[in-house]
Amino acid sequence: MSALARVGRLVRVEAQKVLGGRGLLVGLVAVAGVTALTGWTHAPDSGYETAWTRTAAALGAGLWAAEIFLLVAGTTTIAGETAGGTLKMILPHAYRRSDWIVAKALVLAAQAVVLLATAVAVAATCGALSGGLGDVTRTTDELGLSMAPETLQAGGAMTGYLTQSALVSLAALVTTAWVGLWISCLFDAVVPAVSTGFLLFLGFKSAGTLFGAGPEVLESIYAWYPGAMLDRLEDLGKALNEAWREGMAPRGLRLSAIVAAVSLAGSLIVFTRRDLQS
Repeated sequence: MSALARVGRLVRVEAQKVLGGRGLLVGLVAVAGVTALTGWTHAPDSGYETAWTRTAAALGAGLWAAEIFLLVAGTTTIAGETAGGTLKMILPHAYRRSDWIVAKALVLAAQAVVLLATAVAVAATCGALSGGLGDVTRTTDELGLSMAPETLQAGGAMTGYLTQSALVSLAALVTTAWVGLWISCLFDAVVPAVSTGFLLFLGFKSAGTLFGAGPEVLESIYAWYPGAMLDRLEDLGKALNEAWREGMAPRGLRLSAIVAAVSLAGSLIVFTRRDLQS
């Protein structure tokens, strides 16, 4: 059997596990619920607000929920089967350990796509229901007096910024899942794997608070980019004097690709060398 056929068969097996369980359904409900609740309860800050600000805030909250779900899914995918003795049963079969890692990585990536699509759809719906995702215009001056409508940001441009943010968000979600997969390969039990994953996740997300890291350090962490892009989208929706930073998307994608590749390689190295017979 070729490598592609082996991986394809294992992807079907892993997909059946995911679809047969409740984890993905719970994740979808949580992501949709958090996104919708944030969009519904979003309280405008001081200054001008549009549907874009509500959409950006809702999507940012949904991404947090998606990241947490994927982190748990990643950190339990190998550790859970090791603890349950499942992996010992697969060793005699005609599959390489690397086949299992690749298959699990692909299924985790597919879950990231589904969760992101859910968050984007719900966030965009919240924006559409709160005035529509059109042009960002201003109808009052600095003194609050009425003026002729002035278009500050075209709706098409804002849609492009949202699309860029979604692509970088997808890369960050996949990377989070694959970092969790790497961690999962290091442990024989679920609790230490999940605990380590959350400690690392908090370190990425809260480096400034936990370690006193400056902005230049945070800008070198892949998980920083989707949030920063959504913050900038929210500022543009408020008609603030901001400009879109074109370099954020490619740099975010590049950093995510590097971390994802290292994580996948680490998973392959660790898992193929582990003694699973004891």
